[in-house]
Amino acid sequence: MNKYIILLFILSALGVVKSSIETCTFPNYDSTHMIDLSPLKGLSYSLQTIKKTEVIKYTFSLCSENKNCSSITKGAQSCQSTALGYFETGYYNNGHYNFFSPSSSSSLSSYTIHIYYNSSGLQTGLNVTCPDGNYRSVNYFFMCGTETLMIDNFNENPMCVYNFYISSKYACPVLTPTPSPTPTITPSYTPTESPTESPTESPTESPTQSPTESPTESPTESPTESPTESPTQSPTQSPTQSPTQTSTPTTTPNNSPIYCESNENGLFVNSTESIVCIGTGKTSCITSEGSTCGTDQINGNVKCTVPSTFISCTGNHIVCKTSFFTCKINTQLYSGLNVNDLVINSNTFGGSSEELLTKQENVQNQNNSSTLTFSFIFILTILILSLIL
Repeated sequence: MNKYIILLFILSALGVVKSSIETCTFPNYDSTHMIDLSPLKGLSYSLQTIKKTEVIKYTFSLCSENKNCSSITKGAQSCQSTALGYFETGYYNNGHYNFFSPSSSSSLSSYTIHIYYNSSGLQTGLNVTCPDGNYRSVNYFFMCGTETLMIDNFNENPMCVYNFYISSKYACPVLTPTPSPTPTITPSYTPTESPTESPTESPTESPTQSPTESPTESPTESPTESPTESPTQSPTQSPTQSPTQTSTPTTTPNNSPIYCESNENGLFVNSTESIVCIGTGKTSCITSEGSTCGTDQINGNVKCTVPSTFISCTGNHIVCKTSFFTCKINTQLYSGLNVNDLVINSNTFGGSSEELLTKQENVQNQNNSSTLTFSFIFILTILILSLIL
C-alpha cells in the first residue's frame, strides 16, 4: 500500500513540473508567492554574439517550441546558428526548473528562478555533438527587473552549455492567487403531486397531502488540494562563471575604433562612440547588450540606438551614424557599402577617425578623377564625330 502512495506522490510531482513548464507559471516560490512568466510564453527571442570573427546567433522561446528552430528538430525550444551549421540547443519536452533562495550566499542569490533545457539527441549530421561527446544544453537565469525581458549577460561555460542571464518584470515573485471557493448550490424542494380522487356524489374535499421533501444531501465543498511542490532538479552542468562577466566578446574585426561592414543580410557597425541606426522597411537590429529592436512592416521605420561597441542590423535599407561617419546600405539603389554618401569598392570600411578621413578623401579623389576622365573622353568623341561628319 505504501508503495502505491509513494508512486502516486511522484507522479503528482512530475505532473506539476510538466504543467509549470507548459504554462510558464511556477508555484511555491515560497509559502505565499509564485513566479508567473506566462506573458513571455511562446515568443521568439534572439541573441547575436561574435566569437573571434565568427557571428553566432542564438534563438529561443520559453515554455514552448520555437518555430524558427523546429526545422532542425520538431519540438526544438532553442537553436544555434554558426559557421558550421544550425544546431538544436534545447528540446521543449526536456525542460526543468528550480528556484533560488533569496537567503542563499551563492553568486546567483539575486536570481529568482532557473529554467534549463537539454537537447533531444534526435538531430543527426556533422558537429551535432560537441568535441567532448555531449549534446548542447541551455540555461536561463531570471532576475526580477523592470523590463519585459532583457538579456543582461551571456556566456558559454562549460563547452556547449549556453547560459543566459535575464532580467524581467515577470520574474518578480507575485502572490499566489487564492483558489475561489466552490459555489454552493441551494437545494430545491420537489413537491409531490396530490392524487386526484374519483368524484363521488356528494362533493368531498380532496385530501391535500403535504409536499414530501426530497432527501437532500448537505453540499460538500470540493476539497482544495495544496499544490505539490515541484522537485527541484539541479542542472546537469552548472556554470562556474559569475554572471557579472561581459557577455559579448570584445574582439572586433580589425580592432578598429570605427568599423562598418555590409553583408548579404544587412549592416554591421562597431564604434567606440554611440551608434544610431534607422531602418526603412522590414528591419531587425541587435546590440552588444543583447537588446533588440525592429519592425515587421514593409513601409515601417525603426530607430535603434546603442551607447557604444556594436550593432548588427538585417534589412534592405539601413542608415547608421557614429561619430562623423554615416554608413548605409540600400539594395534597391546600389550594391555594396555607402560611407558619407559615397559608394565604395568594398564591403568593409574601418580604421581610426584620421584613417577613415584619408580613405574618404581618396575615394572622393578617385570618383572625381573618374568623372573628369569620362567627361574628357566624351568631349573628345563628340569632336571626332563632328570632324568626320
